[in-house]
Amino acid sequence: MMQLKAALLRLMLLAATLLVGISAIADDLITPIPITADEAFDAVQTQTDPLDPNLEANVVLVDVRTRAEYYWVGAAAAVTEIVRNDGKPSISPENGKVRLSHEGKFLDYNTIDGKSRRLQVAKVEKLEMSPIAINIPFRLWDEETVSLVPNLNFVSGIQNLINNGAQILILFCRTGGRSSTCAAEIPTADVVKVTVYEIDDYPPEDPSKGGYGGFEGSTYNNAYNGYVGFPGRLTEVQDTPSVSWKDSGLPMETFLNPLTP
Repeated sequence: MMQLKAALLRLMLLAATLLVGISAIADDLITPIPITADEAFDAVQTQTDPLDPNLEANVVLVDVRTRAEYYWVGAAAAVTEIVRNDGKPSISPENGKVRLSHEGKFLDYNTIDGKSRRLQVAKVEKLEMSPIAINIPFRLWDEETVSLVPNLNFVSGIQNLINNGAQILILFCRTGGRSSTCAAEIPTADVVKVTVYEIDDYPPEDPSKGGYGGFEGSTYNNAYNGYVGFPGRLTEVQDTPSVSWKDSGLPMETFLNPLTP
C-alpha cells in the first residue's frame, strides 16, 4: 500500500513538474521530481530514466554540496570490485551496486547474472570504487565570513553538462534543501532541454516539506536513532522515511578531490 501511495504521489508530481517546466518559459522556475537514492543510482549506472527504466537517456548525477563535503563526508560511488581477504576470488557486482546492511555488518549485491548475494564485511579486504557524480557546488564555503556564499560558476557548470548532451540531471545535496533551491537557478533556455530530478521525498503540492534525501538524510530531531547517514537506522518509523544515499547503504568514497575529472 505504501509503495502504491508513493508511486501515485510521484505520478502527480511528475504531471505537476511538466506543467511547471512549460511555465518555466515565463517565470524561470522549475521543481525537481523527487526520487530515492536507489533510483538515482540505478538510473546513472544504466543510463535510463529513473522512473522509466525502459527509456534510455544521457543521465548525469550532480552533487551540489560544497567541495569540503564531497571530500570529507564522501562522494557517491560505484563498486568495481569486492576484494576478499579469505583467499576466494574477487567479485564484480552487477552495475557496481553494493549495499551495506544489518548496521554495516554485511554487503548485499547482485552477481553479473543477477543473483542476490550477501557477504560479511569481515571477509572483505577492500572495495575498489569509482565516483559516479559530478561535483558542481551550489554554494561555496567562505573562510572569512564563515558562511556559505553563492558559487558564481554554478549555472555555467550546469550549462556545460547540458551542452555536452545531458538529458536528465539528478541533483543532490546533504538533505534535499539546496538541490530544490538550485534548480530554480537553471536558465529557462536550458530548463526545457532536460528533465531534472533530485534525491528527496516530499508531497507534490509542497516541495518545501522535503529534506529527507540528499547524501545523508534528515536528523528527525535526533529521534529514533536519528543521526544522519547510517544504513539501517530506524527511519521507517517516521512519517517520511529517509531516501538518502547513506541511509540506503549505497557505496561512497571519501578523500576524493572534487576538482579531479
